[in-house]
Amino acid sequence: MFLPPNVTSLIQPMDQGIIQNLKMIYRKNFMRRLINADGTLTEFQSSFTIKDAIYGLASSWNAVKPRTLRRGWRKLLFVTHFCSDSSDDEEFEGFRCKKSELTDIMEALKNGCTKNLSLTQLEMPEIEIWMNVDKNIPVTETLTEEELIRKMIALEEETNDISSESDDEKSSEKKISWGEAEKSLSTFLQFCEKNAQYSAHEVMELHLIKERFMKKRELSFKQTDIRNVFRRMCGATAEAQSKEK
Repeated sequence: MFLPPNVTSLIQPMDQGIIQNLKMIYRKNFMRRLINADGTLTEFQSSFTIKDAIYGLASSWNAVKPRTLRRGWRKLLFVTHFCSDSSDDEEFEGFRCKKSELTDIMEALKNGCTKNLSLTQLEMPEIEIWMNVDKNIPVTETLTEEELIRKMIALEEETNDISSESDDEKSSEKKISWGEAEKSLSTFLQFCEKNAQYSAHEVMELHLIKERFMKKRELSFKQTDIRNVFRRMCGATAEAQSKEK
């Protein structure tokens, strides 16, 4: 079905800058993480996982302003609440990278907070191109039956490879104990308490997180004790039955 181009803003509200705004925030946070990472670019690339990307995307979505969402949906939902702070000729945040955000990234690069010299040589136009790299990429594609079949076969093979790789990763991952986690959390808390970059409110939130951590650790030990009791009971029952025989 083909629709006139002027109805896009009515039937695709998320395309009205909301997705672009989300991508911009994600890339800015990704660049900040890359800048502050220890080690080489290759080491960062190998350590950055799909889980990191998912959490980064969720964090970026939480950073999208409610005003941006209202302006994207205002033409589809004819409600005063969605139209109170918008006008027809208004451009909202997210269509283009703001110069201030690009400047922040450039200052972080030039101030030497990265050990990767190749990053310090990046210029403003290069950062802006990267931030908008997929702006004009087509979102639709017409495939023939043969192409669809090839894609489905390739997708099944790729899924099998990914599942086998994930199994290998799970088997090789080191399980972190409660004691190790508590030590790391305490170290991070001490760092924040002595660092002027963290406010008293943020430090208090970390203390609350540590309290919840200790409660969960205690609950975990209780569950472990209960399981051990059941194991001993089952073992004693089995031993008694074997003696009766």
